[in-house]
Amino acid sequence: MNLIEGEVSGSVFRGRGWEVPLDSGYDDGPRTLGFRSEGVRLEPASEGATGKVELVEQLGADALVAVAPASGVVLAREHPDTRLEPGEGVRLVVDPTQVHLFAADTGNRLSPSASVGHRAADGLADRESKPVIIGDHR
Repeated sequence: MNLIEGEVSGSVFRGRGWEVPLDSGYDDGPRTLGFRSEGVRLEPASEGATGKVELVEQLGADALVAVAPASGVVLAREHPDTRLEPGEGVRLVVDPTQVHLFAADTGNRLSPSASVGHRAADGLADRESKPVIIGDHR
């Protein structure tokens, strides 16, 4: 799982180079955003790139692509016929319905209804799927 350190404020997660809208109901404060490699899509970008392809590993049915945005390395699962190559600029597009939020101090997974007191969550509330293009929001 990709893990990004940051902070929640006003139902928006902000980390170094990341800004992702969340369900309402999360407490403000330090948090860790998590998403799996299939929860992020890469778009080639000669201009406006938010990361650079570091490695493409062919796995047969998939390709794992390591990308370096401002926050560190992120892994994305792509189609095995991806044309992405090391050194190429990309935009990272995250589906907010595929993210998980964790308490920064305990590592417990949070949900909007259980974020008070850092109680572990059983699941996230339903939310409309609107992919978010990750930009440099430093």
